[in-house]
Amino acid sequence: MANRYWVGGNGTWDTTTTTNWSATSGGAGGASVPTSGDDVFFDLNSNAGNPTFGVTISSSVSVLSLTISGLAGTLTLGSGVSGGLSVVGGNFSLPSTNLVWTVTATTTFAVGSGSTQTINTGGNSFPGPVSFSGAGTRRLLSNMTVTGASTTLIAGTLDLNNFTLSTTTFVSTNTAVTRAFAFGTTGAITTTGSGTVWNVSNTNNNITYTGTPTVNISNNTANAVTINHNGNEAGAFNFNFINGTYSLTAFGVVFRDINFTGFNGTWVSTNQSTIYGNLTIPASGGTFVGSTTTIKSLTWAGTSGTKTITTNGRTVGLGLSIDGVGQTIQFADNFAMTSTQTFYLIKGTLDVNSKTTSLGVLNIQSGTHAITNGTLTCASVTHTSGDIAIGTGYLLSCTGTYTFTAGSITINDGANLSVGLFSSANTGTRSIAFGTGSITTTSTGTVWNVTGTTGLSFTGTSNIIISNNTATAVTVTNTATAASAMSFSFTNGTYALTLTSGNSFRNLNFTGYAGTCSLLTNTYTMYGNLNLGSTATITATAGTSTFTWNSTSGTRTITSNGRTANFGIALNGVGQTLQLADAFIQGSTQTFAYTNGTFDMSGYSTSLGILVITTGTHAITNGTLNCASVTHTSGDLSIGTGYLLVCTGTYTFTAGTITLNDGVSLSVGNFSSSNSNTRSVAFGSLGSFIAVTGSGATAWNLATPTNFGYTGTPLVKLTYSGALATTIS
Repeated sequence: MANRYWVGGNGTWDTTTTTNWSATSGGAGGASVPTSGDDVFFDLNSNAGNPTFGVTISSSVSVLSLTISGLAGTLTLGSGVSGGLSVVGGNFSLPSTNLVWTVTATTTFAVGSGSTQTINTGGNSFPGPVSFSGAGTRRLLSNMTVTGASTTLIAGTLDLNNFTLSTTTFVSTNTAVTRAFAFGTTGAITTTGSGTVWNVSNTNNNITYTGTPTVNISNNTANAVTINHNGNEAGAFNFNFINGTYSLTAFGVVFRDINFTGFNGTWVSTNQSTIYGNLTIPASGGTFVGSTTTIKSLTWAGTSGTKTITTNGRTVGLGLSIDGVGQTIQFADNFAMTSTQTFYLIKGTLDVNSKTTSLGVLNIQSGTHAITNGTLTCASVTHTSGDIAIGTGYLLSCTGTYTFTAGSITINDGANLSVGLFSSANTGTRSIAFGTGSITTTSTGTVWNVTGTTGLSFTGTSNIIISNNTATAVTVTNTATAASAMSFSFTNGTYALTLTSGNSFRNLNFTGYAGTCSLLTNTYTMYGNLNLGSTATITATAGTSTFTWNSTSGTRTITSNGRTANFGIALNGVGQTLQLADAFIQGSTQTFAYTNGTFDMSGYSTSLGILVITTGTHAITNGTLNCASVTHTSGDLSIGTGYLLVCTGTYTFTAGTITLNDGVSLSVGNFSSSNSNTRSVAFGSLGSFIAVTGSGATAWNLATPTNFGYTGTPLVKLTYSGALATTIS
């Protein structure tokens, strides 16, 4: 290793010419040409008294170190296309005055493992490419500027040492070796060009950094910019897009922080990029959109810490995704998203932070996630798997459709899930834990669409509130089993309500509803209570629409609030009791089909339409049952065990048994039993009888008495007092 000094002023630096090389400062020329083992100096004695001098590097040369200092005149150090300079292992130092650096060929800084090479540019710019190679460390002692060319990190460590490397483009794609960046607290790399200004490949996850990893993308033009940076969280950098009106392309970039403050261009995201830090959208300038409505433009994939989203009042058009267990993504200010864009909640916590929010499509997928601290408002929800818990520090308001395919919804603390419409028309495994909470629909049209009796279950007290304070029509579809049938309340509005054929309900409550519900030709299955409200109109064509109670235990109530029930009722569940909560009137042409269970009038005035009695286990209690007519086709009717029966029309007795207990009477307008089926009347003691009031028709018709029998003392009293002829047959 030797020292070599430039002497004699102007000259050419190549691998063979010895004219300008000396072993001492200001000594005689003719010393050997310096090599990669020699330290090179340009100093006070290099210019031979000339006020200016020039040196041209005409071929690729290598030195151990290069120091230029104390020049007596101005040195222009340049190169041809092939005149590259390599500084191998030693330090590099340029003065801040008396130097014009015009080396356009590549300047290479190479240092071996375990060694550190310092670089002091003295504020001089590099017009040619710069390359860092070798497994050692390059440490900046000043800012470094590369103009019009690229900077490449091939291997080793680039120690910015709190200085800034400004370069047209930056490249580090040698994935076979370890590369590291030491930024310090204020160090940064700034790109100033267009095209692919940042191209860093970390597919083998062998890039690391220390300090605050800051990359500034500075391109104050409209020329397009592309950045590539892949890998894992350990190799993710902060990117600041600080100016320009260009179109930005980011190919699956891995970011730490992203800050677009100052950017006035356009980013149309065409594929998924990953972010491990904060996102900042400026108050003005720039357009940020996803190429499709389902693209995950940015996915937070961290596993710890809190990251923020700051939008400064802007509406975000990017698709966003939270997919990292242990991380929290927090809204730093009010957040609004394009209504058609998607926000994916997969793993991690979304902290609303008490901000006003307006998401597009909230897509809930399988994973460990939570939402906290506020009301999350979104245009729609797509829930394909996983659990969402509402009321544990936040509420969810969906103005459009909540589509529930699979997973679970937990509604805690008496909270409410507000949706425009709710749809779960599938057989996927899905459950709703109500606790004491509720789901409210607020839109029009088919506001509730739940079909498929397989896969759906709930716990707690179900409470579906249909809220539509307009006159625009609403449809409810709810097909379910006894276990999955839910309770519905219709609380307001004057709209026309359609309950789809085949619906199943637990409770139905029309209190507050002032519209008309025209029932379809169908059976609606009930497993709970029915409240007709005081202002609703519920109608059906006689004999076409029926509410059928099918429970096998417990007591269900009907509250009519003085309204006439213009629809059919069927009681067909062994072990259940259907109980009146107030006086009850059914339309005279409607049917009350009684097969199984107990009908408890609770002492209230009761007026049915057509009572149809068929074989089954049933009982009527606590009151007088008035009906327009009776069709008794089979089964036993026992009168006087806690109730009486008054039929103002015809009692048609086809088959079965009538039992009159305790001296009571069965009062009918007319009695008809002219057939050959097996049927009987059991008259009790103490003067039980059938009272026929007559009506000018055939008051008693037993013209065909075959298979008709009785027990006890038979007594029929004709109590008709009118003037019309009455026939007894």
